[in-house]
Amino acid sequence: MKPQLIERSGVCSMIGEAIRNNQRIHTLFGKRLNGWRFNLFVKQCARYLRRKNGVLISEEGHGLAVIVPISNENDQRRRTDWWPSLFVFSLKRIGAMRRFRNKTQQLLPTEPHLFFMLLLTDEQRNGQSQVIQLRDELFKMSEIMQLPVYAQTSSQQTRGMFERFGFETYGKIAIPNKEDFMYFMVRKIVQ
Repeated sequence: MKPQLIERSGVCSMIGEAIRNNQRIHTLFGKRLNGWRFNLFVKQCARYLRRKNGVLISEEGHGLAVIVPISNENDQRRRTDWWPSLFVFSLKRIGAMRRFRNKTQQLLPTEPHLFFMLLLTDEQRNGQSQVIQLRDELFKMSEIMQLPVYAQTSSQQTRGMFERFGFETYGKIAIPNKEDFMYFMVRKIVQ
C-alpha cells in the first residue's frame, strides 16, 4: 500500500491518534492522554507541521514519518522545540530539561536535510512493511533532492532498524531521570 501525503489540516488529529496508539509514549504521559501535557505536545507538533508540506503517513495509519527539508538555522531551531519535548515532559527538574535541550540542539544538523521521524508502528499487524514503504519513499526523495536524512531515537530496537536502513550513529545524549540515551543518526547522500 503506497504511503500518501496528508493535508496539513488533518495533521493535529493524525498526530494525536498516532500518539494515543504508541505504548512507549504512554509511559511518559501515563493515562492522562487528555491532560495539558499531551495536548500541548500535540499542538506543538501540529503547529510546526502546518508550516511544512512534509507529513507522510501510511494509509492504514501503521506508520508515520515526518519528512521536513530544513533550509536555514531558524527552521532548525523551531524543529528542536517539539520532538525533544516528548522526553522533556517526563523530567521533573527545570535544570535537567534545559541541559537536555541545549545538548540536543548542539548535535542537530545545520545543513539542509530531510528528517525521518517514526511516531507510530503497529507491531501486531503489518507495521514492519509499512515502515519499509515509508523508508523507500523517503530515500527516493533523498536521492532526488540530494539531501542527507537525519533521525533521532531513544529505542535500541529502532536504532537497530535505522542501522539496517543505512543510518550511522554520530552522537548520543543521556536522557535525564532515565537509563536511556537519545541517539542521533544520519544516512548520507548515496551518490
